[in-house]
Amino acid sequence: MGSAGLAAVVAVLVAAPLAVLLWDSLSGPGGGAGAVERALSAASSSSALANTAVFAVGSSLFATVVGTALAYLYVRTDVPARPLLVVAAVVPFTVPGMLYAFAWVLLASPRMGAATPLWSWLPAGGIDPFGLPGMVLIEGMHLSALAFLLMVVALRSLDPALEEAAFTSGASAPTVLRRITLPLCRPALLATLLLVALRALESFEVPALLGMSDRTTVLTTELFQMLRRFPPDPSAAGVLSMVLVAIAVAGLAVNHRFLGGHGRFTILTGRRPAAPSLRLGRWRRPVAVAVALWCAVVAVAPLLILVWASLLPYYSRPSSGALRSVSLANYGSALTDPAFTAATVRSLALGFAVATLAVLLGALIAWVVVRTRTR
Repeated sequence: MGSAGLAAVVAVLVAAPLAVLLWDSLSGPGGGAGAVERALSAASSSSALANTAVFAVGSSLFATVVGTALAYLYVRTDVPARPLLVVAAVVPFTVPGMLYAFAWVLLASPRMGAATPLWSWLPAGGIDPFGLPGMVLIEGMHLSALAFLLMVVALRSLDPALEEAAFTSGASAPTVLRRITLPLCRPALLATLLLVALRALESFEVPALLGMSDRTTVLTTELFQMLRRFPPDPSAAGVLSMVLVAIAVAGLAVNHRFLGGHGRFTILTGRRPAAPSLRLGRWRRPVAVAVALWCAVVAVAPLLILVWASLLPYYSRPSSGALRSVSLANYGSALTDPAFTAATVRSLALGFAVATLAVLLGALIAWVVVRTRTR
């Protein structure tokens, strides 16, 4: 497949649906200027635009900072709890956003949260998952796994020779991080931030489950409500969809503006990266404890509460009384349900097919962009 053929395939998969969406929004029944006015009026009156900005920026910054810090500990230090970092990355990454948000409702809900009694003595009352702050925090924790995986690859691709030379010259760890490591990782860091921000921008599960009950809407949930209410307004929903697309394209343009161009950034390679170069010394044990706590909060607690809820006929906080109701009856009902079996087979087949096609098409696009002169 040549570059022209690949461009045609991408145009059919990406540009054609967008063109149809734009055409229906502007020329369909109820479309045009009226649809634009209704969409923007609904988004502004519900503060959806402002909430979307705070949600996307806040959660992406939190996820990128935390994910990068954990990736640095994993790749460049002798932290003893390195396997826990992998667990903290893999578990949230594999749990769907709806289930992850629901797990935090079961954990931190003021009325039925399993962990609520543990932090009731705190002045702030602990974590309230409902509302914009809780949405930012939980989405940031969920996306920190993606940032971690991306930054691990970036840090491993860097030759640590410059860092080792700086340590030999007497530079402190913060100086080496600020003057050498982060500048070398800047392209990957900005790309990770953009990718995480776009993922937060299009997120629906966390805002729907944690925000709508508190009447905190973002563009995705406002779009959903336009289609859910009677009569539905698909033209205005299409306009909001194009607003989301415009924001994403603007982010890609900014990314290209700062990182585009051949030869502007060069990744140092040439030899296999050495063993971790930074010894934590007396900070080794405190950092290990902090990593273990992070793993417990981000990965272990949400997974355990979902398992606990699956063993009960109806949910209740962990207690000796609730423990007497634990059984595998829910699993037996699910495994003997033909609909569950069919849904599992379809999910596996769809996941495998989509992943295969996405990798193949992505590899072809990457090869054309990097290895050819096509623009």
